[in-house]
Parts: sequence; C-alpha cells; structure tokens
Amino acid sequence: HLHLFTGTGSRGHLARVPEFLRSAVRGTGFHLLQNAAPGAIVFRAYAMELARAPIPGLGTLLLDPSSVFGSSFAVVPASGVLRTVLPIPDSLAFALFCMHVQDLVWPQSGAPFLTNAISPVFY
Repeated sequence: HLHLFTGTGSRGHLARVPEFLRSAVRGTGFHLLQNAAPGAIVFRAYAMELARAPIPGLGTLLLDPSSVFGSSFAVVPASGVLRTVLPIPDSLAFALFCMHVQDLVWPQSGAPFLTNAISPVFY
C-alpha cells in the first residue's frame, strides 16, 4: 500500500507505511513531496538536529543550522508537486538513522515561506 498525506506548502512523503510514522525502509527510495505553485523555487536543507527559530516574514526555521549536512534546490513542475526520490542505502550503518528535512519555498509571485519539517527514521 502507498500512503500519502500533504497539503499546499507542507512537506510530505510517499512510502509503504503511513506518512505520520515518518519511517522508510533501507534499500529503497524515500519519496519527498513538496506541493507549491508551478514555477516556485524550492530550497531544501537536510540536518541532524532540530531547532525552533522564528524568522519574521518566513515562518519558523525547524532545523539547527549548525547540523545541516546537505542542501539542494529545484523548481516545482507544472503539476504543482515537486517529487524527489532519496535513495536509502541497504546498509546496517543506516539502521535507525534519523535526519530532518525542511524546505524554503519561493513562489514566482508572493512571499517566500518555510514549510513544516519531516524527520524520517530508516529501518
């Protein structure tokens, strides 16, 4: 079964387990979804630790900047759903590994905003 739960401007993922469990199986791909207006630019950050820092005009930064280990950016396609597949190595080194992901969405018109964060656990 595939479970999907997301809304405009929120982070989500597509997996074999319900979205609220935030877990993924090693040796598969973890499907990250970002709904936004077509053409919006999405800046994504991956971190080891969570934080809570309100940023006026953007929302709340939920990642600890000192623990960010990767980032990327992409443009939302015409479908309005940016889908990224993150391969998860089938290695015991990743058993119970947890990372945190948050996006900054910058629409073509309107103000940029921070999304919610997602913290998948690999098993």
